[in-house]
Amino acid sequence: MLGIPLTFLNFLGGAIALGFGFGAQTLCSNLISGVIILIARPYRVGDIIEVNGQAGTVLAVGMRATEVLTYDGVNLVVPNASFLANTIVNRTNYERALRGLVTITAAYSADSRRVDELLRTTAAAHPAVINKPGRAPWVIFDNFGSNGLEFKLYFWVDTTRGSVAATASEIRHNVLTVFRAEGLAIPLTPHILNRPPAT
Repeated sequence: MLGIPLTFLNFLGGAIALGFGFGAQTLCSNLISGVIILIARPYRVGDIIEVNGQAGTVLAVGMRATEVLTYDGVNLVVPNASFLANTIVNRTNYERALRGLVTITAAYSADSRRVDELLRTTAAAHPAVINKPGRAPWVIFDNFGSNGLEFKLYFWVDTTRGSVAATASEIRHNVLTVFRAEGLAIPLTPHILNRPPAT
């Protein structure tokens, strides 16, 4: 009627039907995956997860997709089928706890056991740090460093009360205050300046 070949119309109709077919298949796959995720609950809102090399905090879990806020502040809307087709790393356990680490160097003149005690009690006093059997802060006397005794302070953070980064920062402030009150020195790394000879 309009000068359009019938074969072209048939091809166009087939392409549209095929497109709808693939679209419906993808939609159904995402919806089914959403139901499985809502039942199995491999992650929940607030969990820190990693999938396809992208890590962030779960903001919302829907029937079709999951919304994730990355560490760079980017909102990702990830189709639910992607979570079932790929390995999910859930970095938040069901206690809403993540492990933190602070490294500290004390002067060689310091009592190593006293440093160990001060680090543990300082971390345990923080309101976001979990302090119960099996989760209490612990210290590793890690090494005899080039300029002091090196310690690693490990602790579990209740992520409903604070982030690991903020908690670690506050613990560093508190450790510095306690060390100064105890007369313990944190050694400085020496810097050697090579000056060219005067001409």
